[in-house]
Amino acid sequence: MIDRSLILKGPAVVIRAGHTYFTREQITLRAVKDTWTVASNISGSAGERISGKTILVTFTPQGLLDDAAAYFPWLDLADLGSQIFGAADTPLVIHTLSGRTLTLPASANLGVRRLHLGTDATALGEISFLCLGKLSTDDTDPAARHTVAEAAYASGLYDRTKIRTPGYQAALTVGTGETAVTTAMEGLEGFDIDIAPDFDPDSVNAYGPVGQTFTGLAVSALCKPCNLTEAEVLALLRLQGTGAQEIGDDLAITDAVLTVSPANALAKGVTAVLYGVGAKEAEFQFGLKAKRVQGLAMTASPVAVGSAYKLIDITFPSWS
Repeated sequence: MIDRSLILKGPAVVIRAGHTYFTREQITLRAVKDTWTVASNISGSAGERISGKTILVTFTPQGLLDDAAAYFPWLDLADLGSQIFGAADTPLVIHTLSGRTLTLPASANLGVRRLHLGTDATALGEISFLCLGKLSTDDTDPAARHTVAEAAYASGLYDRTKIRTPGYQAALTVGTGETAVTTAMEGLEGFDIDIAPDFDPDSVNAYGPVGQTFTGLAVSALCKPCNLTEAEVLALLRLQGTGAQEIGDDLAITDAVLTVSPANALAKGVTAVLYGVGAKEAEFQFGLKAKRVQGLAMTASPVAVGSAYKLIDITFPSWS
């Protein structure tokens, strides 16, 4: 009979850079050795060779609106070209409620890639952390890439009052030299904002992956505006008429700003401001039960805001 105590289960939290991440469901750690195959004419292959070693930690945060920078570290275009691991190692610790720690000595926060603003789910989508070996340490070191230890759980409890799911509205304000026009939007299913930073791997032949560089950012928004007519949605696309965007034109409207914020000004929630917004696609359905406007997709483009280029600002409420 197997010793059933050897079947390990149980929750944990993630601790990194002074922030404790409570999660909605399980935390996934995936340790991978990348390989390439040695070809052989007589045997098909002569086995695999290791080309890199990485660990990826992923989970969906509980939804605490406590520290925007802990979830969205790559919004500032001034950071383009930066090494995401920084000059010094930042450990990531998975600490189980039963009292065990798994420490990964060198981690980089890749950020949350989807923000959902609505009453039907918490705001934060999945977040990922890439972990490599300890700086200037050979893999023969027993703590080069991970350590496991026994330590009493001491991360406390989460503050459920900081999990907020208010109703949201969006306002698209467009000027471009014309009289400013603001279109208010009610989202049938809330509002989804995709934040997609791009990273370029840094590898050294003798060591494999040693870091990554922040090389780009794409931001888009999707909603089903249920308070707009077909004509109003099509007007946002600027397909024809005064102000029509011609073939070869920039999709972005330089001073178009999309602001998504709580519908009740007194409610605590996330505020997302997208800059240089251009409407890219709309979908309609005509049927007995189908809601007419099925989607409006918008993308942000970098524009000068003050002394810097920006695509998006994300702010969490103040709790003081």
